[in-house]
Amino acid sequence: MVLHNLLSKEGVSALAYTADDASVPWLCLLRIVKSHTDTQLGLYLEYPLPRPGIDDKQRVFLRYEGDNLVPGTISLTKLDISLPATLLTDLGRNGSHQTRTLSLTLKQPCSVWHRKEAPSVCPDFPKLLKLARARQIRIVFDTNWLGTNYSRFQCIFNGSKEFARVPILPNFTNLYRQVEWSILSLLQDVSPGADTPIDGARAGEHIAQDMTTQDPPPYQQEPGSVKRSRDNGLSPVPDTPATKRSRHPPDSPLLDCSTPTSQVSSTSTVPVNLFQEAVASEVKKALPGLLADFFGGMRTGHSSSSRSSPTPPYTRISNAPTRYDRTPNRRLTPITEMERTITSALTQTFAQDIDRAFEHASEHASELYNSASIEIEEIVANARSDLAMISEDQKFGFNEYCSQQVDDFEQRVAEGKEEAEAEIRDVFLTASENFDTAKQAARANYRQNALNNGRRAISLPLVKEDEDGITNL
Repeated sequence: MVLHNLLSKEGVSALAYTADDASVPWLCLLRIVKSHTDTQLGLYLEYPLPRPGIDDKQRVFLRYEGDNLVPGTISLTKLDISLPATLLTDLGRNGSHQTRTLSLTLKQPCSVWHRKEAPSVCPDFPKLLKLARARQIRIVFDTNWLGTNYSRFQCIFNGSKEFARVPILPNFTNLYRQVEWSILSLLQDVSPGADTPIDGARAGEHIAQDMTTQDPPPYQQEPGSVKRSRDNGLSPVPDTPATKRSRHPPDSPLLDCSTPTSQVSSTSTVPVNLFQEAVASEVKKALPGLLADFFGGMRTGHSSSSRSSPTPPYTRISNAPTRYDRTPNRRLTPITEMERTITSALTQTFAQDIDRAFEHASEHASELYNSASIEIEEIVANARSDLAMISEDQKFGFNEYCSQQVDDFEQRVAEGKEEAEAEIRDVFLTASENFDTAKQAARANYRQNALNNGRRAISLPLVKEDEDGITNL
């Protein structure tokens, strides 16, 4: 899958505000990412928020995914708010601007991302959440930044096509994390009324469900109920001696017949409730001795003299030994049954955990592979785009150079032609003058020769040829 940045890869300057409040527009950086097949779309707004006492700004991203956009509601219209000329110049490209307003309608509030290592929330962050919670967004930017991608951009707001979201790359999730709306709703200066009228009640219900899922309500005892409060297992301190477990009555609702212990004892002739009481008694009385054996005489809540004192009588069960037998060939007791059950349950749990970990690792590796493939395709597409731009620039420069050389050659040819014509004209004039001079000299010589011949032939009769020569003179 190839992704294209319709605008600059770093983003272009834009203004964002809610449809019901255009008095406080937020200056941000806008990025528009679209797939090569025109099926996936993502619009991202980046806000550098200042933090008091820190030079570096906290960068917050609002991601408007393609599947969160309501089809048929995206539009591009002329600017309908008044902005200062300096701000329009800042938004424009190369001083000129063709500012337009992009209108979006969301199905639910957008996702909010900020850096993981952000130490605290900046003061302007709660104010930005009003824009993040809005369902109708207006984004003002200069469409000149689109360049040749304007035709691909028209597919966004022409028609009622439904888009899918663009996958999030790992290099982005490594630096930024998404904030849950159940946490954002607790910040100051943010109220549920900030939602626009479209599906406002449903958005509040969705946020309430998220809060319920993340933090379930505590167990409350119903009036008139005889249930006892459930022990969460956190009250006893590890260093305190083992306390006695309170016995439940035979009809106590806290006994669950589906527990592993009850499943093991289902084949016994002893009733379930009596078996539970026997197990509790055995655990209570045998636990100090087991701990003493495991930890080498470490104190277990009883005095050291209790080791030498006679073992107190246990609660007797039919066909059960009256004392704790540590020999390997002892008969099965509730303790051994419980150990076997716990071991089996732990083994099954560990096996399930290992399977889940393996599946999670496989899914994570697959996601990394897909993300790497997407990132590589994006890099290749950007490289191709950059190469095409460089090629066009080189062609344009070469054409300019060739045109300049042709103009220079034509100019030199014209100048050479003029010089050659002038030189030829001078040579022709000089030759004409020389020819006229030679012609006049020849004519003068001819006349002189004719006169001389006439003087010599005065006494001679004229012949016809001489008469013709004199006539020609």
